[in-house]
Amino acid sequence: MLHLIVLSASASTFSVPGDFYTIQEAINAAANGDTILLGAGQFCEDVSVNKTLTITGNGPDQTVLLGSCAAGTAVVGVTASG
Repeated sequence: MLHLIVLSASASTFSVPGDFYTIQEAINAAANGDTILLGAGQFCEDVSVNKTLTITGNGPDQTVLLGSCAAGTAVVGVTASG
């Protein structure tokens, strides 16, 4: 007898702020294929993306990534493909 088990995987959506206080916290908690929605405001942090995600803001005039606010630092580092 053959038993077939089908598991449904669906992507999650997280918001910052809301579900998480920082972008990096949301990235760390997310899985490949998840979406992170950034609210309006200025985010003063460097982020490292090591998985395939969609990160979306409210537009360039509303959502701004400032990095760590220290001169010469990277704002976004990506080490994942896709």
